[in-house]
Parts: sequence; structure tokens; C-alpha cells
Amino acid sequence: MPPTLIQPQKSAVPTFYYIVFGIIEPLITFASLLEGIFDPRKVIVRHGRWSSGFAEAPGALPPTVRAVIYQMVVAHAIIGLVNASVLRAIRTLPSSALQEKIARSLVISLSIGDVLHLFGTFYGIGDVRWKAKDWPQALWLSVAVGIGLFIPRVCWLLGIGRYVATRDSRLDGKS
Repeated sequence: MPPTLIQPQKSAVPTFYYIVFGIIEPLITFASLLEGIFDPRKVIVRHGRWSSGFAEAPGALPPTVRAVIYQMVVAHAIIGLVNASVLRAIRTLPSSALQEKIARSLVISLSIGDVLHLFGTFYGIGDVRWKAKDWPQALWLSVAVGIGLFIPRVCWLLGIGRYVATRDSRLDGKS
């Protein structure tokens, strides 16, 4: 059965979660990739006034700075690609329990990544983390997207809005 956007009610990855994690999140990661490749200086400058030295420096960014930015945006894009690919493959599986088992591994891994991303962001910006009014828009966006993806992941793990084999199979009269 080819994957479709709309799955039966017993899918471990129903439409809402598929749209958020299989479409929106990968699009965000690929937008990050394009910005990092085509304007790496902007990636640095948009994330904080404290990086303004890069904006004012003439010429190209140092090769090591460019390399780190390229590595970061490629890693983001790989996460988005893996997420979309795995979720698409999961939705083709006929067993809701198998779908759930594989999706749980993916969602737990990405949830850990969300927490580490937020921790790394707040640790990296130092004392500015306590002065949210001074955050640039890109930092606000990064934090909002991180939290905005983490909350639905937690909801998925809690079984909200999806079929949970161990819970719902009993209601179906199955053991």
C-alpha cells in the first residue's frame, strides 16, 4: 500500500503528526540548508548582535567558520530528510504496533535532540539567555521552533491524537 497523506484511524502516525514531522519540519530544515549555503554570514549575524564583528569584517568568512556553518545546515537537512523518509516508510507498514515501535524510536531521538538543541542554544549565548528582550528575531524563532516541535513530540509519546496499540487494541476487542 503506497503511503498517503490520510491514513486509517489506527495509524501510529496520523495526518496531523505526519504533516508536522514529515512535511513542515523537513521544509524548515531545507530552508536552513539553503540559507546556510547561499549566505553563511547572514546565518551568524541573524542569530545575535554579539556576532556583529562578522558582519562588519570585509571579505569572506574564515574557512573554518564557513565549514562549521555548512556542517550545521547539512546536519539539519539530514535530520529533516531522515525524518520524512522514516515517517513515510512507517506509514506503509500494515501493523500499527510495528509502526508505533519504529516511530517511538524516531520521536524519542528527536525529542532528545530538541532538548539538547535548546540547552546548547541557551548555554552558547551565555548571560544573554536571561535577557529575552535582547534576543534577535532569529534566536526567538529558533527557540520557538524547537519548543514548537518538542511539544507535539511529547504529545505523540503520550498517545494524544493517535492510535496506541497497547491501549487501543483492547478497546477494539483484540488482545
